[in-house]
Amino acid sequence: MFKSTITVALIAFTAYLVITLFMPKKREPLSLQQLQTAMIVDVRTPAEFAAGHFKDAINIPLSEVPSRIDAFKTDKLLIVYCRSGNRSGQAVKQLKNHGITAINGINQAHLEAIH
Repeated sequence: MFKSTITVALIAFTAYLVITLFMPKKREPLSLQQLQTAMIVDVRTPAEFAAGHFKDAINIPLSEVPSRIDAFKTDKLLIVYCRSGNRSGQAVKQLKNHGITAINGINQAHLEAIH
């Protein structure tokens, strides 16, 4: 009985450590002011962008991100988005490799909510 109690406690403690150390931290939602003053980049295709995009967003398709790194250099909050968050997540990683901080912060659901 004592061994099984210790085993359960160790498993629970290990699970706690994994969750707290390795799971991504949830960040606060972006405010309207942050969205209004941010540089917003849509990394979807030009056709997807033409079908609808955030006001004042610029379109730099994911395939062009490596060759257009300088276009991402800004003093503003940089938000990158796409339909699902997958392509924008890839773009954020590429930008990070070049020392540029960006947020993978919005997706198609957000886009539909404002239209």
